[in-house]
Amino acid sequence: MVPWGACGKGPGNGHLAARPTQWAASRCFHAPADADAEDWIAVKTARILRGYAQQAADEIRAEAGHCKLTGD
Repeated sequence: MVPWGACGKGPGNGHLAARPTQWAASRCFHAPADADAEDWIAVKTARILRGYAQQAADEIRAEAGHCKLTGD
């Protein structure tokens, strides 16, 4: 069995695949040209791929609350 999908992609071998929704979410917290956006995405993607999706979602909600963002 190949870990992390048919291509063997996952945090264990340095391959992270961020979904378009993660890139869009990063723009709520970082400007489009901000290099910190990539770090933010890498951290969230790694958590999700390691099986901690709920933790990643909780962190994003907490960040959104701190920034006073709404669901609109």
